[in-house]
Amino acid sequence: MASALPVISREEINFLRVANLLIRHSPKAVRILFNREFNPSGLTSVLSKNRNKLDKLKKKHVITQTQWSLLFPSGSVPDSSHFDLTLMVCLLRNLTKITIQDKLPQPSDLSEGAAVSRIKYYRNQIAHSDSGALSDLEFSKTFDEVSMAIEIICPPMKTDCETLKDAHIDHSVHDIYLEFVKNEKQMEEMKQKHDELVAQVEVLNVERQNIESRRKRLNFNKTPRQTLKSTSQSPVSPGPKVKTNKLLSVGDVDLKDGVRNMLRRVMTNELMSKFNISGLLNMPQTDWGGEREK
Repeated sequence: MASALPVISREEINFLRVANLLIRHSPKAVRILFNREFNPSGLTSVLSKNRNKLDKLKKKHVITQTQWSLLFPSGSVPDSSHFDLTLMVCLLRNLTKITIQDKLPQPSDLSEGAAVSRIKYYRNQIAHSDSGALSDLEFSKTFDEVSMAIEIICPPMKTDCETLKDAHIDHSVHDIYLEFVKNEKQMEEMKQKHDELVAQVEVLNVERQNIESRRKRLNFNKTPRQTLKSTSQSPVSPGPKVKTNKLLSVGDVDLKDGVRNMLRRVMTNELMSKFNISGLLNMPQTDWGGEREK
């Protein structure tokens, strides 16, 4: 046996009626205003012209990556029918002269910008509501203000708003609201995680720049003595190879004359000493490679 659906209280019904008006109908009115400001046939040109400005908004996380893909789709043209309320409000706010506020405008302000501001304000209210309920007084005030905002933007929608005020609310509307809140929270969590990742990347970039700066300073401050030392430690090309099992002769190495003559003297003196040819040691000599003294 299927379980019975929970009973929805009057206050919850009030809340869902406002949510239904904001989630289902206010985007239609804002899209009408959007298409008036940005002719669909020229939307691609306008977005391309303002790409740098939009890119700055993306870097500030005002525009998400998903929204960016809608603005500049690969292989196709942008279509405002795919834009959500948040993206349309962002573009109206930054690419037109319409003034859109974050706070609730004064009741006397009946401009289109004030109308969009009211829709934006109350949409955020229901998305972050803890109770999910409105008293009759709160419901009447909120519903009337949102209805008036929709009517300012698109007068023909007044009748639809009046009908919704007393329309039957069932669990399907409740499910739509729950899905809306779920999506809003997911987007906020994704944005928060994205912001955290961006912050971590910025910290890593700063650390990398500091390391690079210190490395450059160390190289700049290196003294000539340190440079000479590092140069002297560089590998030297090896000399001629000789076999270790063969006695080294003077001709094996290309020595200068003075060094070669010195080696000849040493080798000759050793031979004379070994064979006791002492008489030869008294012979007057200047250089074994030159003439004998007379």
